[in-house]
Amino acid sequence: MLAAQAPGDDARWFVVEQAGRVLVFDNLDTVAATSVFIDITARVQDGGERGLLGMAFDPQFATNGRVFLHYTRDNNDQLQSVLAAYTSPDGGATLDPASEAILLTVDQPFDNHNGGHLAFGPDGMLYMALGDGGSAGDPQNNAQNTHNLLGKILRIDVSSGTDYTIPTDNRWAGNARCSTGAGSAECPEIHCLRSAQPLAIQLRCLDRRSLGRRRRPGRLGGSGPRRRRRQLRMAIPGGRALLRPRRAAARLKAVATRSSIPTPNTITASAPR
Repeated sequence: MLAAQAPGDDARWFVVEQAGRVLVFDNLDTVAATSVFIDITARVQDGGERGLLGMAFDPQFATNGRVFLHYTRDNNDQLQSVLAAYTSPDGGATLDPASEAILLTVDQPFDNHNGGHLAFGPDGMLYMALGDGGSAGDPQNNAQNTHNLLGKILRIDVSSGTDYTIPTDNRWAGNARCSTGAGSAECPEIHCLRSAQPLAIQLRCLDRRSLGRRRRPGRLGGSGPRRRRRQLRMAIPGGRALLRPRRAAARLKAVATRSSIPTPNTITASAPR
């Protein structure tokens, strides 16, 4: 389950359900009811590690009403991860399922390790977490393969709302996009790789002097035991990202108050313990 607030709006909480709904309720101690922000359960293949896995409000949500969702679906018997954009028809009260614009799809070879979270960084780019495709021990070596998007953290520019572009400072920015999950060359969407199942992205904006030694660009963690790949660090322009699935829910809200990232752009609760 994910809980978040929209940029500039601390009066409401939004809760993402794995089955495909997002609920919203007032930020009041006396609140007793919720309403549906969006319901795409008919499109979502859920269960296990599948489902509606991530949500990120556009930093300009107050003016453009745009929200990005990451979910899994059954596409003619092929499990896919989908990144899609939606817009609000009523000033942010709800999202219109019919407004869906699919930006990216990735075929999943197994039904686990689908990753999930979405988050905007302090650089304004959207970061998307994808698992290595599943089974156990990454039998297809996806996390090491730079020609596909599985087992990666992606960094893309979604400012157009209905498509995405590659930031010019991405490592392989000159290559053709891998908008269906794979390509003939290194995928330019890749920011970091070697991630088995990144369940939560925590972004903290830090002064460069506080970063210390940074990993080689494009590498995240290592290819060692699973426990090492589930607690990872990655460098981002202007900041650092920590992927700590079991600790993120407890720490993100506190981190937001100490950092320069606005609270609405921070995931304030994440994967269940």
